[in-house]
Amino acid sequence: MSRRSRPLGGFTLVELLVVIAIIGVLVALLLPAVQAARESARRTSCSNNMKQLGLGVHNFHDTHGAVPTTIQYGVKPWTSATNPGGFGAGWGLLPFMLPYIEQKPLFDHIAANQFKTNVCCNSMKIVHDAKIPGLTCPSDPLGFALQAGRGLPNSTCNDGSGSATAVGPVNGGTAQVITSRPSNYLGSFGDGFIVGDTVGYTWGPNARATYGCGGCAQTSGGGLAAVGPNCPEPGVGFGGGPNHRGIFDYYNSVPSVRFAQVTDGLSNTIMWGHNSSIAAGYDMVWFTTTGNINGTSLPINFNIGPSLQQKSFYCPGCSVGTPWRGRGFQSHHPNGSLFTMTDGSVTFLSQNIGMIPYNAMGSRAGGEAITGSP
Repeated sequence: MSRRSRPLGGFTLVELLVVIAIIGVLVALLLPAVQAARESARRTSCSNNMKQLGLGVHNFHDTHGAVPTTIQYGVKPWTSATNPGGFGAGWGLLPFMLPYIEQKPLFDHIAANQFKTNVCCNSMKIVHDAKIPGLTCPSDPLGFALQAGRGLPNSTCNDGSGSATAVGPVNGGTAQVITSRPSNYLGSFGDGFIVGDTVGYTWGPNARATYGCGGCAQTSGGGLAAVGPNCPEPGVGFGGGPNHRGIFDYYNSVPSVRFAQVTDGLSNTIMWGHNSSIAAGYDMVWFTTTGNINGTSLPINFNIGPSLQQKSFYCPGCSVGTPWRGRGFQSHHPNGSLFTMTDGSVTFLSQNIGMIPYNAMGSRAGGEAITGSP
């Protein structure tokens, strides 16, 4: 009886399936390592961006004697003006930083009229559409993509070129909106009050004792008149008011901060934090005064999960004017977020850090003892 011989070098179906299975297992084992390596590279790039912003503020401070203002009123030096009311032409902190992050031509376009041309004007379209690599985190799923429905603090053009805004839906209402980009990096207003907060992180009798909120308020609507033993330094808006405790003041209520006023220590005080383009409110626009600062008053990555789940900014019940859930620092780096301290160093803080030490890092002169591990 003859036996059929297998061709030299051939494989049976079972052998092929075994090889395929082994390759699949190897890929499954290697994929997390590859993804971790990619995230490590993205985080390094992001850290470098935040380092450059920190150095930029130091260079600005060396030139002007204080950190950049958050609102421009056409007065030089740009660090001296306090708030005469409103948001001026609408230009914020980051436009003043442009010469210090290698964007001098874009700065010159805005500064041609001493920042007096309103942010919404069509003559500023080059700014509306600008894509600045140094303001983009590679871990953000939307990156620095143009987004519709972005809100501006000033929608009336004053130079005859017409307004780029249009009426659009926002948070269940309507507002004047534009197509533009949020920044992945925002200045810190510190441990201040957040108007619209429905949880109680920054208002009520327990905010100061439970969360370490310094610039708190007695009610969710804020108000400087509500001074009490549980809130001796109440704030307004988003960390604003004369009791402003961070590095950048949302309302420009007081002259810009000088490093000598950071008595808690430059290395202990947060200057820049991270922002998510998908979990940030509609008023986050990279060049505006309302879209350039967040605070430590909400936990790190507070709004990331639900926003990713619904694929848009999560803020149930928020009115057009109070997109409060987006006012905390948040990133798409796993388990925490990057921060630039006021000395220019960059550090990663766990999203599990306690609110009391985290808020202590937000205030520049609170006198708190920072305890616990980041």
